[in-house]
Amino acid sequence: MSPSPLNAEPTREDALLAVLAKPDAELKAKMDACRELGHVGTKKAVPVLAGLLGQEKLSHMARYGLEPIPDPSVDDVLRGALEKLEGRAPVFDETRRRCLCSSSC
Repeated sequence: MSPSPLNAEPTREDALLAVLAKPDAELKAKMDACRELGHVGTKKAVPVLAGLLGQEKLSHMARYGLEPIPDPSVDDVLRGALEKLEGRAPVFDETRRRCLCSSSC
């Protein structure tokens, strides 16, 4: 018998997202969580990381966490950030792993 989803242990991704949700978490802990979400993050992490793109101290690490996530919603988030955050911290993908030029890429 498989365990009930209500009794399931939190995943590593859940633990990292919890760090990002804590307003009193240290900056380094949040940066480390963003970095690790680049390895284990799924579509579930996209809105949380997207919310950090406008924060000067976390925008770079949020982008670092977003770029490897294999979900098309990341492209939409990064494109939107290009429009909203022009002139602020870079939100483009210098590795060119993602096409951010238009929604038709």
